[in-house]
Amino acid sequence: MEVTGQGYYRNFINFVRQIELSKPLNKVGQVSVNPINELDSYGKVNYQFSLQSFYDRVKLLGETDLTINNNLLGSVYNPFYPFIRSVKDNEENLVNVENSELLAISSDKVFLLDQQGIMQRLSEGDEVYLGRLSSIDLDEGTASFTLNKGGIIERITLQVNNDEDENESSN
Repeated sequence: MEVTGQGYYRNFINFVRQIELSKPLNKVGQVSVNPINELDSYGKVNYQFSLQSFYDRVKLLGETDLTINNNLLGSVYNPFYPFIRSVKDNEENLVNVENSELLAISSDKVFLLDQQGIMQRLSEGDEVYLGRLSSIDLDEGTASFTLNKGGIIERITLQVNNDEDENESSN
């Protein structure tokens, strides 16, 4: 018998384990598993395998217990799910923190010159490209952003440019 389908990798592994560990004796062979390479289907796979079942027609071994024990642990790691995913484009034209300059800061707002040279005002929690403004430190003159770059979480801190103050104090 040929079995084909589509589902999450973890569910597929559990399905095969249930078949192989159930009674009567089942043998899974010629397994083919392929990832579905679509953004909305991360973690899903197409699968195909052959299934052979062996059982005792004469009942020489007694009555078989067809109860399925569902105490199997799921597979933790999906080899088809990338650890590092591709980064989405900045289609909404959000502030790109890595290409912006922090101009001024207040207790609850920051003022940035964004990647297009436009002044932007952000509050804590506001969305930026690939993340959010996570904290404002008025004493240090910094704003910290948490970015998710395809599964890699980065914390970027921008500081208000104090070049003029440093030049004046050194004279």
